[in-house]
Amino acid sequence: MPDANLHKYLKEIKNYLTCPEEEKRKFLEELESSIDEFLADHPHATEADLVHRFGDPAGIAQSFLQEEDFKEVQEKIRLKGRVIRILSVAILVLTAAAVILGGIFVIDTFSFNHGQYKESIGKGERPENSAILQIY
Repeated sequence: MPDANLHKYLKEIKNYLTCPEEEKRKFLEELESSIDEFLADHPHATEADLVHRFGDPAGIAQSFLQEEDFKEVQEKIRLKGRVIRILSVAILVLTAAAVILGGIFVIDTFSFNHGQYKESIGKGERPENSAILQIY
């Protein structure tokens, strides 16, 4: 099979791919490597043989894009899982802080409101100005 037909076949596949150029390049390099191996084993293969072995260009591109979409979905699921774990830990830490601070507040309020009162009786003489005592 002449190289012109191989390049035509790969170009058709490339035209069907709607993904970033780097991904296209990697995929086409791998595919070309596989085709070269096939052609080494079958030197008299035609373009029809390639289509029979690897599939038509539209089908190859579609299967690749479906696989890439699946990888994107998996990555989004992993990312979502990480975000959920981080939020769970943050909520746990905030809840623990709220419980601890709430406990400290309750203990402090109880101690303040139910403190000890010491009554002391003074000994000695009454103050000379008894009007002061009447204020109280």
